[in-house]
Amino acid sequence: MAILLDAFAQDIGDPVYRAGLAREFASALPFPHLVLDGLFAAPFLRSIESEFAGMAACWRECSSNREHTWRSVAGAPFGPATSAYFDLVHRNSFVAFMEAITGTNDLVVDQSLHGGGMHEARDGGWFDIHRDFNRHPRTLLHNEMVVLTYLNEGWNDDFGGHLEVWCHREKRVVRSIAPELGRTVILKHGQYSFHGHTRPVATGGTRLRRSVACYYYRSKPRLVDLSSAMPTVFALDQKGRAHPMAAKTLTGSSSTPVRSLNAALRMLTPPVIWNYARYALRNLSK
Repeated sequence: MAILLDAFAQDIGDPVYRAGLAREFASALPFPHLVLDGLFAAPFLRSIESEFAGMAACWRECSSNREHTWRSVAGAPFGPATSAYFDLVHRNSFVAFMEAITGTNDLVVDQSLHGGGMHEARDGGWFDIHRDFNRHPRTLLHNEMVVLTYLNEGWNDDFGGHLEVWCHREKRVVRSIAPELGRTVILKHGQYSFHGHTRPVATGGTRLRRSVACYYYRSKPRLVDLSSAMPTVFALDQKGRAHPMAAKTLTGSSSTPVRSLNAALRMLTPPVIWNYARYALRNLSK
């Protein structure tokens, strides 16, 4: 309980504090996001960072030609401080805070921490510019935003690993955010929410880039979302051209409104009713 009481450095219930953050979030370019320093108390975050060392058997390596990072496995046994962090960000009071500053109602938390948990980038680690997945693979809820809190005290700019916010129109980084201890970043998910850290971590083996992350979802997915599941989408291909998947999502789906509605209705209709309706329609057409 003492950990929870000492976790925040700000009054998240203060309406003036909330209103200022809401204005900053809404006006951010190239898409709504917020860089927030000092939300959590530094001693609390240091306790979380110290628990990474005890997680040696609970990491999965994510390695491809688009990224090289490490993330905690599903169901990893977090230490007390890390568990307290995720308990806090999933509580009703914090969800209300997130709704107030982002202007989004009915946010839903994800206790399974799909895509979230403990994140780590070691020397050489990087993540190409991308847009996150748009739906939770099991609940099918729409990914509304991600919240990252960094744990790296005294991070040197020469270490690399800065979070980069990318403008899809100009095809360039417009904001570079150092992963410094106490810095929380909120990124609104959307069609153009491209970000990453393309400059590999380079500390000479002395440091690790560490953060904790969680996603929030929309409780009432729109019909169009039900027929348009997308995994992580990278902005550019290996030759620096618009990635085919990204180009398709930026210009719109090739599906017609009728086809999208048909797919959405199928997902919402119990299989027995759907199959009976198809059977009846076939007989009518004979």
